[in-house]
Amino acid sequence: MERNNYDTVPLICDIIVPVLDELCVLGDPVAISGIFNNMYLLLHDQESESYEDDRGFKILIHDPRDDPVIDLRTHGTTLMEGWVKDVRVAVREFKTIPTNRRPCIATPAYSSSQCISTCFLRTLYNETRCLMPYMSPPVAPRGEPCRTPEQYRLALAREQDLLFYGGWSHVRCSCLKQCNEDIYSTFTEAAKTSGKSAKLRVFFQDLTYDEVSEDIAYGAIALLCDIGGTLGLLLGASVLTFIEFVEVLGMKFLPRAPRL
Repeated sequence: MERNNYDTVPLICDIIVPVLDELCVLGDPVAISGIFNNMYLLLHDQESESYEDDRGFKILIHDPRDDPVIDLRTHGTTLMEGWVKDVRVAVREFKTIPTNRRPCIATPAYSSSQCISTCFLRTLYNETRCLMPYMSPPVAPRGEPCRTPEQYRLALAREQDLLFYGGWSHVRCSCLKQCNEDIYSTFTEAAKTSGKSAKLRVFFQDLTYDEVSEDIAYGAIALLCDIGGTLGLLLGASVLTFIEFVEVLGMKFLPRAPRL
């Protein structure tokens, strides 16, 4: 495990609310860490109507390659209006080697999260026959969106059954893990405020990250060297001895040319 400097990794913001476009500049490096050097958001829900499970804001810190559709619901943190929340972020980078027992995909653009999310959304669409607002067209190119409140409620209830009550499992999807993965660990603290808006502060714990990588400790070259060394130690064999052995076999079994 290595601990590396994190000053060249950009702070990426998902487009969840329009104000994020003004607060986050994609590609700019994070130069300062700590609670007093943060991304600050003031959130206010202006929708006059909401469903029972649609109140508040869902927050998820994730790799830019990942699709947050499932992880937001299963691992996201909720921020309600009238509360302030601090989110401290620590980063770990994993680099694994594909093996027969643990295969993975090393393509940089591949994300197992996207593969699993696409699998789930297709399953949900096949059971509800309508597209939720967060579903992209590739899930069902000819599908129709959920247009009525009743369709939306039924699709939302089925989504809860699939995710939280055993109706669906990602093991049914043929999605391999990605070999290189960044894990964002979050630590949250929340407090009640007197206002009606929600306040969010996101900051890095420090400017370093943990790198965990796999490497082949005993390869084919090392195996051949050990075999050769063992033979040389036990038998006194060498390359010259091997050539002499082949010469003796050739003289014994190969026909000899007649002498004049």
